[in-house]
Amino acid sequence: MGIEGWTDEELELLPPLVQAALTGDEVSVKGLLANGADPDSADGDGWTALHAAATNGHARCVDLLLAAGATVDSLTVDGFTPLLNASGPGTAESVRPLIMAGAEVSHRDKPTGASPAARASDYGNAGVLQLLLEAGADPHEQDEEGFTLLMTAAEGGSMECVNLLLAAGADPDRTSQGISAADLAQRMGHDPLAARLRQASYLAGASHLVRQ
Repeated sequence: MGIEGWTDEELELLPPLVQAALTGDEVSVKGLLANGADPDSADGDGWTALHAAATNGHARCVDLLLAAGATVDSLTVDGFTPLLNASGPGTAESVRPLIMAGAEVSHRDKPTGASPAARASDYGNAGVLQLLLEAGADPHEQDEEGFTLLMTAAEGGSMECVNLLLAAGADPDRTSQGISAADLAQRMGHDPLAARLRQASYLAGASHLVRQ
């Protein structure tokens, strides 16, 4: 049984339910749960079957685990909930049931203070970012250094994420240490994205003048 990023030896160390969820084996997940497996089964770092299923895009396994009573906001030792873990590499389909089950959309991890929306912006995961914004994630969110979601998306080169954030009201003129989202896009060679952000900044300024 192999999966990208994992050796067979690493997989063998995982609890059976976590293994099955990680590989998207719905039959095994259903069978293990029916035979009394703890839906919150986890490895030594607190990474549960729900973390595994959601992060790897296995929406049906997510549904099965939630229906069996898995804790939607279970924490790893680094403070990652399943939603936070999945918001970068996961899919909209695997994240949606977590949000519908009441997952905390503004929870931040311990090592970096990143939120689900920040991870989605960093990965360029527009489908997940849209779900998070619809669920109440703050488009104006920033970290301790003033780095915004828009800056994160711009640096990563995601036009889709940038457009979602602008539509949600994110400020293209906000800076961190004198650097704007457009500056970051330009620095990373994302010229069309830099142009889009400068256009948004111009339009925001023009709209402000009209209202005066």
